[in-house]
Amino acid sequence: MPKRRSNTIANTTEGLIGGSGSNLSEGIIEDLVNAVNGRLDNIVTVQGLSRTRNRIEDINIVSLGNNRYEVSSTEGGTYIVDMNENSCECGQYVYRNECCRHLIAVREALGEVAEVDTINNVEATRRAKDIRDEINRNIRGEEQDDNHFYTDNEADFDNDFEEINDDSIEYEYENVLNGNNSTFGVELEFVGGDANAIARELYELGIVISHRRLSYHSRSEPGKWKLERDGSVSDGDAGGEIVSPILKDTPETWEQIKVICDVAKRHGARVDQRCGGHVHINMEKLDTARQRWRRFFKTIEVYEDCIY
Repeated sequence: MPKRRSNTIANTTEGLIGGSGSNLSEGIIEDLVNAVNGRLDNIVTVQGLSRTRNRIEDINIVSLGNNRYEVSSTEGGTYIVDMNENSCECGQYVYRNECCRHLIAVREALGEVAEVDTINNVEATRRAKDIRDEINRNIRGEEQDDNHFYTDNEADFDNDFEEINDDSIEYEYENVLNGNNSTFGVELEFVGGDANAIARELYELGIVISHRRLSYHSRSEPGKWKLERDGSVSDGDAGGEIVSPILKDTPETWEQIKVICDVAKRHGARVDQRCGGHVHINMEKLDTARQRWRRFFKTIEVYEDCIY
């Protein structure tokens, strides 16, 4: 059950689609990636759901170069999507920090071009539709979930949380991601406690950039964490979100995360149904090869209960 109506696997898993792995060799995958990166020279149109108008609309995508795209629809305005940052200028992404239909449209367009370029006629149409359907199931989780959310069911969250018993789980520091060298980042939300006291102690330990809680999406400093206000969990001086810098799988990373959690709990921080833990992963290994994205989504599906 997700925290709310918008929502990683840091390890790679082979062979989840159909149980036998991809039929494409690494050489073909690289050819596809190279082809996709320069293919959206003309306008590409995909269909996307407008939740505001509750209908499917055509979304037009134009490449601006350097992996940036202009995305527009007849009534929905025009926005710039930057796939280097996996970001969009629209309000849903900027202010609500949610994956938007413009990002979804660009991902679909990139994959659709690759598939149609590689496979002919009927097979291309079938493959593109299959992939599009899977993208919709996994990225647009709202249409596929059971409409039961912790934010609407506080008692369910409390009951599930009480059943968690992690006494047998040993906290690890070495090779936690099993040799995966991808970079990643985390955001740790909490309610209650004294956010400024947490920030002050972490600042004295040299972990965060400021001795007080900062405003939402404040500037970052390489190698430093920051404690920010977050509208979904902050109330007065209580609650906030602790945002990491770019991290790697090292003992120092996991030691730092443990220290941060210990400090936060010592100053009264706790979690409830409003809190979430966000994990950002360097998408270089996924790039724009469709089968990697499909394997990634299937992995999320298989381990959904563990993640949420």
